[in-house]
Amino acid sequence: MKKVFFATLLAMTILGGCGKNPYDEPLSFQSKELMSESASKIRAGLNAEEIQIFDWALENIDLNTFNTAEKLKEYLGESTSFRKLAVRAINDRKQPVFDESARLKSIESDWFEAHAQLSKINASDVRLSTSHEFMTRGYPVVSFNVHNASKFNISQLTWQAHLFLDGDKEPYVSSVVIDSYTHGSKSNGLKENEKVRRSLVVDQFTALIDPDVKKWTDLKAQNAKSKRVEITLIPTSSKDFSDQYFISDNVPESIKRYEMEKGLIERAEKLVL
Repeated sequence: MKKVFFATLLAMTILGGCGKNPYDEPLSFQSKELMSESASKIRAGLNAEEIQIFDWALENIDLNTFNTAEKLKEYLGESTSFRKLAVRAINDRKQPVFDESARLKSIESDWFEAHAQLSKINASDVRLSTSHEFMTRGYPVVSFNVHNASKFNISQLTWQAHLFLDGDKEPYVSSVVIDSYTHGSKSNGLKENEKVRRSLVVDQFTALIDPDVKKWTDLKAQNAKSKRVEITLIPTSSKDFSDQYFISDNVPESIKRYEMEKGLIERAEKLVL
């Protein structure tokens, strides 16, 4: 809450001056009341682009380290303004953003190729049952056939298991389950073009930290007239024989985010430099 408050307070101060150019109005740290008092006088005259650039510049400051106006003053200086904040953010972010955007673009085609290969791994004949093993007795078990139609050798897959009740179109609960090929009954890996039958227990161990996992066995699930389970592969969580991820994150989406920030930096430069 402190971070949000001081971010808002700082925004109101910078945008609340009385000069002709709000970009150069100095911050006033006399009191919190005075910081917010003049905000509405000038904020109405700012356009959406100016506010967007200011918000981005403000995000460049770790406000978690400041809990008073005085500490902000010590950090930002006596005559800090919107312009100076934007320039600081440009200097801090421009090179890292442009470098990371270029790096991501250089691996984008490889990412798409690997993602396409991993998407060839499919599951069929998916069934739901209950575990009778001592450690997992009563927990749901999702069984299915796996066909590794990719060109990769696999040490681990990660699936999203979805439970549907009484013919509903939306799942009642979805949980992540880890499908390891380094231990258990299938400890020699899942090789290219190999087909296997898998049975995965949906419990607190395979579902990671998932507070909704209990919904698989709650009263609504127990009393459902019909149940159906589906599973979908999470390609970005697949590992090779060296226990390394084939791909990580969503490179195309990351590129979009960095390109948006690049554009914002370029607009900020035109606005304040």
